[in-house]
Amino acid sequence: MSSPDASAVLIGDIGGTNIRLVLVPDALCGSRPRPLHSVRYQTAEFAHLRDALARFVAELPAGLARVTAAALSVCGPVVEGSAICMAESMGASGWRLDEADLASSLGVGPCRLRL
Repeated sequence: MSSPDASAVLIGDIGGTNIRLVLVPDALCGSRPRPLHSVRYQTAEFAHLRDALARFVAELPAGLARVTAAALSVCGPVVEGSAICMAESMGASGWRLDEADLASSLGVGPCRLRL
C-alpha cells in the first residue's frame, strides 16, 4: 500500500464494451509497475466517461496514492485534445470527450490528462 500523499497515474482503455482503468505509482512509470488498483466496468453502465471516473475514484481503497495524472486510450480519433467515441453503448450521440473536462472531473491539472 502506498502513502495517500504519494502520486499515481491513472491509465485507461475506454472501449465500446468495457472501460478498463488501472492506477500505478507515478515514480515507477516507465518500468513495469505493480498496479495499485484496477477495475473493469461495462461501458453501458455509464452516461459518460466522467461518471466512470468518479466511480473509480470513489471506490479507491483508503490509503492509496492520489491520482495526479492520466492517460486514456479512447475508441475514437483524438483531435486537439477532444474525441467523439461512437458505440451503441454510448448512446445515439456517442460520448464527447475533452481532456480539460475530464482532467477537471478527476481533480488534476489540465495538462495532466491526455487522450
